[in-house]
Amino acid sequence: MSFSARAGTFTSEAGFGSGTVTGEFGYSGEISGEDPEKSSPWGYDFSYSLSASGVGSTLRGAKSATQTDHTHTVSASVNYDAFISPGFKASYSLTPEEFLSVAEAGVFLEHRFGARKEDEETGSEENQEDEFTRFFDVSVSGDVSRYAQRFSRGGGAGRKARPSTGSLSALQTEAGLFMKAGILRWLELQASGYRYFYDRDPGAFLAQLDQQRAVATRAEDFLSTLSGFPRDRYGLGAVFRVAEVNTIETEASVSHTVVTGAATHGWNAGFKRDFGRVEAGASYSESRSGTDLQALYGLSLNIRL
Repeated sequence: MSFSARAGTFTSEAGFGSGTVTGEFGYSGEISGEDPEKSSPWGYDFSYSLSASGVGSTLRGAKSATQTDHTHTVSASVNYDAFISPGFKASYSLTPEEFLSVAEAGVFLEHRFGARKEDEETGSEENQEDEFTRFFDVSVSGDVSRYAQRFSRGGGAGRKARPSTGSLSALQTEAGLFMKAGILRWLELQASGYRYFYDRDPGAFLAQLDQQRAVATRAEDFLSTLSGFPRDRYGLGAVFRVAEVNTIETEASVSHTVVTGAATHGWNAGFKRDFGRVEAGASYSESRSGTDLQALYGLSLNIRL
């Protein structure tokens, strides 16, 4: 097998807001077989992201006026397109200011049900090309993440007092269900639910962090909870396609923290325009927990080879 750039796509995203700045670059493509001209059922993607959290903000209990966490994340996944499509993903994140590292591995299975034609009239080639196929996809996933803090002498200027040696760890297991249905040519509905389990009370682990949100190492976790590890997350969303080249996505979600059970309500919306080989987009996301409101603005650019 070989890695093919024939059907590859470069992806880039940037986000900013509420003292957070994120950037991500990635690439996705196919793993081709003996005949490179034939479409391969094997797909892959990998990415690198950097986020800075706490930029210009004052943290409770901090000795200095501002302190910033920088999180580096590398991730990769591979999947196989079949009747039941399996996949595997892995990632590693490092936040030096928090002495924090996160290693994640997960598997997922996806299946499409009940595809059928919207228009049974196939009298002309034009009608055949315009036919729409309804679909219903179900994906189940399971992830295991190990959060670890390894302490060294001194925490740096303005950091929380921590042990000079030793380590702490917490194991998180995630079980997820994601569903989407193509209802009309221009409408797709989505629903998701995730439940999280821990091998120990994560309160002691979170107590050693300057920013409890440092455990949200992935961009999609930014709005999950405003204070640390989630207990669950549920979301409902819709995708609208306008004039074939414009896509509008929106989702509302609610999640709860595992320590206090406090609820975080989230909402996000995005717009993408397809220019052929280039796709550009913009997005807005916000989360609210009590009186705490935080927002994130995003830009994306994808280039197909």
